[in-house]
Amino acid sequence: MIDVMVELKGVDKLMASSEGFRKKLPGTVLNAFRRKIRRTITTVKRDIKTQSGIGQTIWGKNPSGLDKLVTLIKARVSGTTIETGIKLKGLPSIIEQGGRIKPHEIRNGFGRRGNRIPHPGMTVRSHLFARRALDRDTSEVLMEVRTSVQKLISQTFGAQAA
Repeated sequence: MIDVMVELKGVDKLMASSEGFRKKLPGTVLNAFRRKIRRTITTVKRDIKTQSGIGQTIWGKNPSGLDKLVTLIKARVSGTTIETGIKLKGLPSIIEQGGRIKPHEIRNGFGRRGNRIPHPGMTVRSHLFARRALDRDTSEVLMEVRTSVQKLISQTFGAQAA
C-alpha cells in the first residue's frame, strides 16, 4: 500500500462564508484526487506488464487481471487531511516490494491443457513502479486539486473571488 496525504490550507474563511462551498469542497477535492491517481494507476499497470520481466506469459495480451490487483485506496478524510493511494495485491505487490514467488505449477507449451510442470518459484527484485509513479505525479495531483478548488471558488463566489 502506497499512501498520498495532503492537507488543505487557506479555505477556512471561504468555508465559513458559504454553506454551499463548505458542502461541495470535500467532493471536489476527492474527485480531483481520484482522477489523477487513477491515471497514475494506469501507468503503474502498464509498467508492471511491460517492464517487470513478468509480462505476457502471466498477464496475456489483455492485462485486465491487473484491474483487481492494482487499485485505488478509498480516500480517508479527517478534518483537513485527505489520505489515499495505490493498493497492490498478489503478484503486483511482490513485484513492487520484491520478494519470493512460491513454487507452483505452470502450463507447458502454448497453453496446451493437461501438460503441467512444476516451477520452482523465484526471487523477484523490488521494482518500485507505484512509489516512483506517485512521487513523479504528486505535483500534478496537487495542481489538479488546486484547479478544481479554484473552479469551485469561481462557481460559488463569482469572478470577484478568483
